[in-house]
Amino acid sequence: MRKHRKSTGSAADPITDMAATMAKVMAERTRMIHELLPKLALAVAANEAIQQKFMTAVLTRLSRIETMVQMIIGGQIVEAEGRSPVCEEKVKKHVQEAEAFIS
Repeated sequence: MRKHRKSTGSAADPITDMAATMAKVMAERTRMIHELLPKLALAVAANEAIQQKFMTAVLTRLSRIETMVQMIIGGQIVEAEGRSPVCEEKVKKHVQEAEAFIS
């Protein structure tokens, strides 16, 4: 006589057992996604704000460097052309305006 299994639980049907396991796994995955997505969005937003501040600081610094270089080039041009009383006054005025602009 054959021994028959009683259907008392999930061991009776392996397909049903696999489907139940898959449903549990998918539910856990969905729950984790709903927890992680808001955290990820907040982290990306914070990172973007930090990068924006850094980019602004770098651009400000580069602008100041560019102004200083323009002042130096302007001074070299004036020196190459020669010194006259009118030119020296213009140079002093230009330097004062550039210093005021930089600070």
